[in-house]
Amino acid sequence: MSSAASRTAAGPLRPRAHRRPHGLPRGLPSPYHAVANAAERLEKAGFRRIEETAAWDATSGGKYVVRGGAIIAWYVPEGAAAHTPYRIVGAHTDSPNLRVKPRPDMGAQGWRQVAVEVYGGTLLNTWLDRDLGLAGRLTLRDGSHRLVNVDRPLLRVPQLAIHLDRQANDGLKLDRQRHMQPVWGIGDVHEGDLISFVAAEAGVDAETCPAGT
Repeated sequence: MSSAASRTAAGPLRPRAHRRPHGLPRGLPSPYHAVANAAERLEKAGFRRIEETAAWDATSGGKYVVRGGAIIAWYVPEGAAAHTPYRIVGAHTDSPNLRVKPRPDMGAQGWRQVAVEVYGGTLLNTWLDRDLGLAGRLTLRDGSHRLVNVDRPLLRVPQLAIHLDRQANDGLKLDRQRHMQPVWGIGDVHEGDLISFVAAEAGVDAETCPAGT
């Protein structure tokens, strides 16, 4: 879900079956999951986490800093001088997805939908008629976080039936705001429903999650 810190934090919808980068385990469906896994592996390798706002030192050894869905790690060899050359390696923790908007509950004609924003260079038609899960991070009222990964069929972006769109085979044109909002049920739309569902999945009380953000 997408919003600012101290609110309901960012997280994308994901196709349930997707490839993973070489060497990474399964279950890393969002930047927050990827960063948490990387931090855990760094800790096991002897790296030490440093708070971004704390004073940094130039002592030897491995250290890392986390900011949301990003992580930076570095290693200083014993006895390294200030002019010692260094290498930089970078990689993405994110990928194209459908990112849940701050106010996600929407719908029409009896369908309950989730308001999403297309994130990154997404091929829109590849998201149609696929089982989608939901993953990301909840930020609670006390500032703590909970990772969430609903890895089961939950949402779907349906394609209009051919008899209602006779020109579909001549070139499908999808509007990001009107055609890419996934369905997740039927019935009346109530603000806070999705947050309550995600909170239950994360094992926390929905009252601890800011609603309508």
